Amino acid sequence: MSDKMRLNRSWASCHPFCPRPEDAIPSPSRRPAFAWGTRRKYAPMHPAQIEAGLVRVHVLDPPHSPATGVNAFERAIRRARNQLFKAVFSGEGCSCMFCGKSYRRFLHQGVRADVFKKHRVSGAGFKKNVRCPNCGSNQRTRLLHLFFEFRTEIYEKDVRVLHISPKRPIARELRRHQNIDHVCGALFPERFAEFRAVRLDVTDIEFADGEFDVVICNHVLEHVREDETAMKEIYRVLTPGGFAVLQVPLALDLAETLEDPKVVEKRERIHAYGQKDHLRLYGLDYFDRLRNAGFRVSRDNPFKNQWVPDVENFCLDKDEDIFLGSKD
Repeated sequence: MSDKMRLNRSWASCHPFCPRPEDAIPSPSRRPAFAWGTRRKYAPMHPAQIEAGLVRVHVLDPPHSPATGVNAFERAIRRARNQLFKAVFSGEGCSCMFCGKSYRRFLHQGVRADVFKKHRVSGAGFKKNVRCPNCGSNQRTRLLHLFFEFRTEIYEKDVRVLHISPKRPIARELRRHQNIDHVCGALFPERFAEFRAVRLDVTDIEFADGEFDVVICNHVLEHVREDETAMKEIYRVLTPGGFAVLQVPLALDLAETLEDPKVVEKRERIHAYGQKDHLRLYGLDYFDRLRNAGFRVSRDNPFKNQWVPDVENFCLDKDEDIFLGSKD
């Protein structure tokens, strides 16, 4: 490798979004400012070269976060968007209990899929007022926190919790409480290094019977091929008297789950189940599957059962219940 190439690669690896030193810059290229490829990539030009056009630079692969799987440029765009949103929509109307901030509305978020609209799916699809622009909490995590606060004693008693592929705001809240022994498990634990995650296959959980008082497995089972095996494993590691929160996207207009092992292509899955990584779309027989695994099943909705004061302020999905599986 030449000295010039070595200089370019070394400098670019430290400054992936800046041009190389002037003496290493080739002729300007009229290419997009950010055109990520496999070898040669493009970065924004230096201010001194605005009139000369875009500058072609040789950089390494964009740095990816093991936690989110997005590159630094995407994270920068999100931060800028969130800062603008917070300035424009500052006020009252939607409150986040995790960061204590309030806005006139939250960020709209979700996957637009015809099947979600057709079958009136709760817990999935494009929704309004979903994501807090300050801390990133969404409707699921706010609902779960409110459930723990108003319907359980998890924040008061000594409990051991198995949290499978957690969302960060609720995981941080649980770990903040000294009485909670929080165990984070995930198939790819490096994505959850913040929580000292252990590698966990939900269909073969390497913990003893009855080891946990609470298991949280939210929006995981729709991604698992052997979901009924996973349900039995979750039931097994629960202590008698314990409970599991088992949220999934639920088609409220479907009596039976949509599932076909022959549907393997991404486009087919999007058409059939709404997302390319979903293996099924649960219908109301989801609760029968949980009962077959041994659970006593119940559903709890903060709007219908009115257990959250000023519930409208938290911008939740009114159709989404807490799905609770208890072990007697």
